[in-house]
Amino acid sequence: GLAKDGTKVVLEALISPQELGAIVTNGDLTLSGNASIEGSAGSVHSNGDLTIDGNSVSVEQDVWWRGERKWADPCDQVEGTATGGASEVPVPPVHASDYLVWADYILKSDGTMTDAAGGVLCTWTSKTSCNNWDFDSASYTWSLNSNSFTAGTYYVEGHATVSGSPGSTKSPAPISIIAEGSIQISGSPKLAPDTPELLFVTDEDLKINGTIDVVGEAALVQGQMLVRGQASILGNASLDGQLLVEDQDVGSLVESNVVGGSVVITYTGGLGGAVFTVTSWRDVRDVD
Repeated sequence: GLAKDGTKVVLEALISPQELGAIVTNGDLTLSGNASIEGSAGSVHSNGDLTIDGNSVSVEQDVWWRGERKWADPCDQVEGTATGGASEVPVPPVHASDYLVWADYILKSDGTMTDAAGGVLCTWTSKTSCNNWDFDSASYTWSLNSNSFTAGTYYVEGHATVSGSPGSTKSPAPISIIAEGSIQISGSPKLAPDTPELLFVTDEDLKINGTIDVVGEAALVQGQMLVRGQASILGNASLDGQLLVEDQDVGSLVESNVVGGSVVITYTGGLGGAVFTVTSWRDVRDVD
């Protein structure tokens, strides 16, 4: 820019990836029950209202909210700072199709399973599952009801449910799920992300009410849970990674964002990188 006195002003900006915490929601968020958000990056940010319901909730790092605070001060459950009226944090848009490139298996809406190149590997029937997944043509839902599994990253053209309990503490099941519909976990699977740093991606809602565990050394098995709609995580889940919720009006499985029960989410940072921010400015002047 040029000023009236002939001064030239050049502004230089350094744009860097923005580190996001363990939970970031674009809408309202409730933490309830015995929910525990842990780890060196175990912070929480809501671009809407934030409710902490119960004295047993704990957050190891900071909490921020843009809307209303819905709990009484002081908040002993937050070990870091609690900041209201915070600036909005952009949540990356979630589109399952962006992650299709990572798929080993595609569970299609016609009841077939293909490989990444489109070759048909299996056609589901009542007597034939596809890598232990079953298909419901009425609801376009693929279900993993078995304790048996085939490792891989699964792209689902519809909804995905896991009611079985594949994997064990000593030998977790390497599975990542990317769904054009919702994802529901009600079993007790012991998982590790098959695609590094990616656990779940859903174009609709994420609902977890089982005893899912992400097993292994936290720094190696952390995975993102990317949700376009809303997320409800209850029960006894133990998850290593990051929950990002776009909070769009899609899906009907979950109505509001809640993390409760005895859920533990542990995050030490380093995932993502899709959000960038200006981290510094420099004003360079040149006077004629």
